[in-house]
This record gives sequence, structure tokens and C-alpha cells, in this order.
Amino acid sequence: MKRTFNYTDRKRIERSDVRITLREERGGFVFDASLNLSRYQFPRKAAVYVEAYRDNQWKQFDFGAIEKIIPQQKRDLTEFQSSAGLLFRVRVVMVSDRYKLIGEADRLPFVKSGSEDDKRRHIIVPESSSSLGDLLWKLEMDGEIPRLLVNSKALPTWESFATNDLFIALVYPEVLRQVLNKIVNIDEFSEDDEDGWQSDWIKFAKTFDDPGELPKANSDEMKDWIDSVIRNFAICNQIKARADNAIERDKS
Repeated sequence: MKRTFNYTDRKRIERSDVRITLREERGGFVFDASLNLSRYQFPRKAAVYVEAYRDNQWKQFDFGAIEKIIPQQKRDLTEFQSSAGLLFRVRVVMVSDRYKLIGEADRLPFVKSGSEDDKRRHIIVPESSSSLGDLLWKLEMDGEIPRLLVNSKALPTWESFATNDLFIALVYPEVLRQVLNKIVNIDEFSEDDEDGWQSDWIKFAKTFDDPGELPKANSDEMKDWIDSVIRNFAICNQIKARADNAIERDKS
């Protein structure tokens, strides 16, 4: 299929309406995709595609049409040597109208079948970036969802670097703080909006401190709530112990 799309009047498909599950099969990975697209009222003949990608590598799969979504029978990901950093996107396309892109959900993470993560969605997944120069990581919040970019040249590999306990201890509390600040103080998020990535982050934050109704934006109460979320996040994830253990391992 063409890679050139017309983006006019494109609808954003909510991440809550897509679930990607990865399972191991014959030494490689195969994915399953559950798509709930009925509420978007796309034309019945519109084509549905799912893409797996990482950096500049991608593979596309035909999922039929809106009127009858049928997953492509062969959905293996043998081209990808590992699942680290792998993301997915869903696209709804009017092929008869010059491949007009009428719906999209991008940067979708996966869950591994049978794992502890199988019943939950990740709210952010590290991504490799070759444009960071001497920066090791960067939180990008200019697009549709927050992106945690990791320098593709980080050693020993960017995947190992992004899952290192010291990286997690130093980076993730700050990522959480910056994202929450944008949601509640800059964008002034309303809890009436139950869809979207902002709602996912607020629900996640409330697992560490639930004030009921969120405090007023840019108030002292809001600042205190964010501080409490970060503090409890650090406690629950043993952030200091992670950092201490990583440093001790480096010494040995």
C-alpha cells in the first residue's frame, strides 16, 4: 500500500479502543490486535491496517475493512530481532479516494500474552531516537501523546540503557512530574473527559494519591498533590534502592 496519505479530516482513534498483544511462537513473536472502531462511524468500505514499527523499520498488516475486520492470517514479526522499543499504529484508509487517511492511532504499546502486564496498558514506552546528539533522553510532549526518547547510541544498547535501574530511578519520577504538570496546570485537564491519554495518566497518578476531585490548576493544593504522587511513586517503586543497587553493581 502507498505510504503517502492525505491527512485531511483525520479522526484520532483513542488508545483505549485498541489492544495489541504480543506472544512468542516458534522462537519469534506474533501479535494479535483487538480493534473497537464502531463508534467512529467510518465508511463501511474503508480499509484497516495495523503497522508494527521501530525507528525506520516497519511492517504493515491488512485487517480487512470497517464492515468486516479480518486480521491478516500471518502476523509474525520475524523482521524485528527483539520486542524492545516495538510500537504499533492503526490506520483507517479510503483506498478509493487517493489513500485518504481518515482515522489513526499511533505509538501504541503492546502487552505480552500471559505476563503480569497482560491486563494493563503502558502509559509510556521508551523509544529510540537518533537526533538527540549528546542528550541521553528527552521527554517530548508536542505531539498527540508524550514520548520518552532515548539516545539510539546509548551503551551498551539503547534498550539496555532504558531498562537500567539507574535510568529508571533518575528519569521516571521526572517524567511523571513533567507530564502531570502539563496535564493539570498547562492544559487544565477536566475529569469530565474520560477518553484520551491524559485520562490514563490521571488514573495512574491517583493510584498513588487520590484526592477525589482534582485541586484547582496552578494552586498550592495542586502542587502538593503532584509532590505527593511523585513521593508515593518513588516509595512504591523503591526508587532509591534501585539507584543504590545499580551503583553497587557498577562498583563490583
